[in-house]
Amino acid sequence: MIRINLIAEGRKPIAPTRLGGRRFPLGSENAAVIVMIGVFMVVVLGYVGYWLVLREDIENRRVEIVEAQVTVDELQESITEVERFNAKKVELQHRIEVIGDLRDNQRGPVRIMDQVSQGLPELLWLDQLTLTSKAVTIQGRSFTTNSVATFIENLGRVEEFQEPILKVTTWNGRVYSFQIVFNYKNIPIRGAARAADTVPAG
Repeated sequence: MIRINLIAEGRKPIAPTRLGGRRFPLGSENAAVIVMIGVFMVVVLGYVGYWLVLREDIENRRVEIVEAQVTVDELQESITEVERFNAKKVELQHRIEVIGDLRDNQRGPVRIMDQVSQGLPELLWLDQLTLTSKAVTIQGRSFTTNSVATFIENLGRVEEFQEPILKVTTWNGRVYSFQIVFNYKNIPIRGAARAADTVPAG
């Protein structure tokens, strides 16, 4: 009887594989399933890794946002302090200007009285000086009319004073009583005060 060997020469028989205690032949279909499972696992691991990286990035962004908010709060405090400083600076500057105006306004009458006192001749004295916003009224007494005339002439030499006018002159038996009225120019007090300050003493 003739026997025919169906196994190709040089090929080894496929050994059965054991899976779950059972033997399955390792064919092309099983290999494809294993490859698909491997690809699926790789994809899953890739998504998990991407999710972990994304989560870490989100956490880092949150930390950066918190730090940025802290910086903004600190800057806001600084901005508030600067605004308070500017407000105080404006208020202080206003107070300085008010004080300067009051001081200069006080210098105006002082300058007028100084000019009047410098124009006083001998044998003449003043009883009253009234100062309004535009006019000066002087009441005084003198032993001679020449002293009154000299006084009027001296007042007329002052640049700020307009022409003095003799309103009243009376003789009471011992002295002359007089009243002189004149206007003064509306010169800026600051400029007048600086001009007075620059005049050398003596």
